Amino acid sequence: MISLFLKVQAIYELKMQINNLKLAGVLFLVSLMLVSCSRVKQDIEAEPEESKLTKTNNIRSSIPRPKFVEVDDGGNPYQGSPDAPVTLIVFSDFECQSCQQFYHLLKSIKMDYIESGKIRYVYRDYPLDIHEHALSAAICANCAGKQKAYWEMYAKLYENQDQLSDEHYLVWAKELRLDLEAFKSCLNAEEIISEVVNDLRTAKNMLISGTPAFIINNEMYIGVPPEEVFRIMLDDAIAKAAE
Repeated sequence: MISLFLKVQAIYELKMQINNLKLAGVLFLVSLMLVSCSRVKQDIEAEPEESKLTKTNNIRSSIPRPKFVEVDDGGNPYQGSPDAPVTLIVFSDFECQSCQQFYHLLKSIKMDYIESGKIRYVYRDYPLDIHEHALSAAICANCAGKQKAYWEMYAKLYENQDQLSDEHYLVWAKELRLDLEAFKSCLNAEEIISEVVNDLRTAKNMLISGTPAFIINNEMYIGVPPEEVFRIMLDDAIAKAAE
């Protein structure tokens, strides 16, 4: 009876050992799979980083060489920190469609670069002769600036580019709760016209061939780059300023 009991116990223990070995084998295989999956995941994650770097370098090599210019802000309105390492000066025209695109481009990067203190954005007027309302729109924005509402009017002008007119300037001034009498008087003020003409003269002396023209720390480009390209240009300027 005892012998039978011992045999049964021995068989039970042997099965338990076999089961334990099977379990250990399964656990070992699972661990191998997990390690393998982890390595695959690392490879997958590493590949985009490498591809991203290659893509960035390809974009960087495709950016046209800038023209070096010496220009200041001309006392014009700016957004961002005055101590930002990079200054972005834009010569623009409120009636120019490409300038409107650049306006939207700046909106898309504003939080990451302007509000973060990385760049200081300066707007300078370059109203082209071919645009009927460009000069009056520039004067309108500067007059709003006299009542501390430059950027609010700037947005009105670009957001409603197809409605630029003396009538709408007054409508938008009213919406911004400006002193309308002071605003109307300002629209014909020599001081304001001189400010716009000064920007215009500066742009012509720099031989700027079109709008928008943007200058990143004295390096000038013409046109509207894709957002991805523009971010790389700004990042490179920030990195260079930190050297």
